[in-house]
Amino acid sequence: VAPVYYVAHTSLRRELPVYFPRIPTRLLGAVASEVEARVCAQAAGVAAVAPALAKLLGGGTSYLPVPWNGERMIDPPTRARARAELALAPGAQVCLYAGNLDHYQGWELLVEAIAVLRRTHPAAVLLIATESVPGPARSEAERRGVAVRARFCRLDSERARALVHAASDLTWVPRRTEGGLPIKMLDAFARGLPVVAMERATAGLPVKDACLVTPNDDARALAQAARTLLEDSASAAAMCARATRYLETQHDDASFTEAMRDLLGAARPSRPAKPAARPLSEARALRAR
Repeated sequence: VAPVYYVAHTSLRRELPVYFPRIPTRLLGAVASEVEARVCAQAAGVAAVAPALAKLLGGGTSYLPVPWNGERMIDPPTRARARAELALAPGAQVCLYAGNLDHYQGWELLVEAIAVLRRTHPAAVLLIATESVPGPARSEAERRGVAVRARFCRLDSERARALVHAASDLTWVPRRTEGGLPIKMLDAFARGLPVVAMERATAGLPVKDACLVTPNDDARALAQAARTLLEDSASAAAMCARATRYLETQHDDASFTEAMRDLLGAARPSRPAKPAARPLSEARALRAR
């Protein structure tokens, strides 16, 4: 029987409760923990796509850096063209959020952050690029009194991604739960866009020189970091250069290949499959993942 390896992309026990708020977190967490433990125990080797996730899973889980290839990205439009297509004023100071609007993302903090930022930077705009239904974000912007400073657009193609990044001055990367790889952060690095990320959102990656890292769940800190980047373009450009270097040295093919060889070389003997069927609760949890 060929050995089976498990490469984790998120922490089921941290993320699953977010999708089922009406079910007690303790119950869902217990089910998810059991599922993860069984999967890890049966695998010949276990790796995670982020250091923080590897730590959460424990048990000798290794870190597997995801290789980042920017060659497939299309040439970005000019800022003027991008803003014209998105109906953004030429002088707007655009803070981007590019991602889904699921609760685990913590996007609500960005609506609060733009309200704080506008006190000193009235031209600040929050651009939310998403494939999610934008209704909840619109409602939150109205509640915070910044509906006129929030813009929404689709993020359903490579061209759409190039457009929103070209139109923006910086991107915010929040995160409400631990686990997972901040793809939106790496995407911004590759496109030369300054990044402000919450500590939790960095997932334990060594990126503190490549972006501005703020305390978790602090909208004022997110606003202050954005203010710093908007007021010091030279420092922002230098940070973007370090971000490019980070991708080149930490997410290159060679780093991935070396980590994969280490994973395969440290394989545990395969365990025979158990004939018993999975408990119903476990099967449901796996499908949810």
